[in-house]
Amino acid sequence: MLTSIDQPKFNQLLLDSIVEGLNELGEDMYKTISYHIKQKKGLSGDEFVTNIEIFLDGLREIFEGSGNPRFNHV
Repeated sequence: MLTSIDQPKFNQLLLDSIVEGLNELGEDMYKTISYHIKQKKGLSGDEFVTNIEIFLDGLREIFEGSGNPRFNHV
């Protein structure tokens, strides 16, 4: 059975998942990507989940042309 959670808790879970997922790419990858997205998009890490389209656009820009097809579907 699915239960509902409040928005702040969901946002924190999503942010934790983003951090964990990016760090799977390498040590401190979240910090590196966060820095670049802040510089290019003006979006800080805690804003990623409330501005997901801007965050995803920043990821696309970073990984564009990486040759890895997984990044083309983000």
